[in-house]
Amino acid sequence: MPRTRCGYFRIDQVEIRSIRKSGNSDNRHTRNKGRQWVDYLHDITTGSIKTAALEGEIENLHQNIPWRLMRVSFTGEVSFELSVPANYALAAWEQLLQAGKPFNITPLGMEALDVLRTEKGFLEVGVDTDISTSPLDVGWAAPIAKKKADFIGKRSLARPNDKRPDRLQLVGLKPTDKNQFIPVGSHIVSRDRLKPEGHVTSSCISPALGHSIAMAMLKSGQARQGERIIIDVDKQHFDAEVVPLGFYDPKGQRINA
Repeated sequence: MPRTRCGYFRIDQVEIRSIRKSGNSDNRHTRNKGRQWVDYLHDITTGSIKTAALEGEIENLHQNIPWRLMRVSFTGEVSFELSVPANYALAAWEQLLQAGKPFNITPLGMEALDVLRTEKGFLEVGVDTDISTSPLDVGWAAPIAKKKADFIGKRSLARPNDKRPDRLQLVGLKPTDKNQFIPVGSHIVSRDRLKPEGHVTSSCISPALGHSIAMAMLKSGQARQGERIIIDVDKQHFDAEVVPLGFYDPKGQRINA
């Protein structure tokens, strides 16, 4: 934080992830699964309680497990994240699996989670972005414009370099040949095959859509919707179409279903 603006602040940062463990419960039956854990799940989901997080305790083997429940979604589905102290993680996990048995609860692996978030066009920081990426590059200009008051980072967004129209910007890609897979790391090249124009950051074969999809950082990407671009994979070239992010459920209806 620049001392020219905030030299009078003292900020102490404490890393707590090593002493707390989090688990994500994610699908259309999530509301019911958590009833044994917290009676407020349905109320948060429907908006009866206007909050995104709750804290409390649950009795387990004659001891109380402190928990923090948050309404978050990395996939666009109805989803909650449950955080407990690390030494209670196994007990919490076993109790959650037991409570979810009537609803066929199933552990979700990271690869499946990644496919779900790619179908939704949800970016992963550090995967679809790097240190040079601006919020404006990933399509967040509209929510930023609603913040009229000053905020940390606002000055940076006003710099000419961050407003250049030729910056790398996050877009969706769909191959012209639906049988063609788009590998992560593939280069996007100009029509003459001479100039690099971007790279693929995330991709998968979508079970919901039945074909390959990808996310990419593309030069002037936001102005190139509908354009066909060329992807280079080990000197082999194929076409893909630039499409909006949000391949599946683009209106976000499932998260409120």
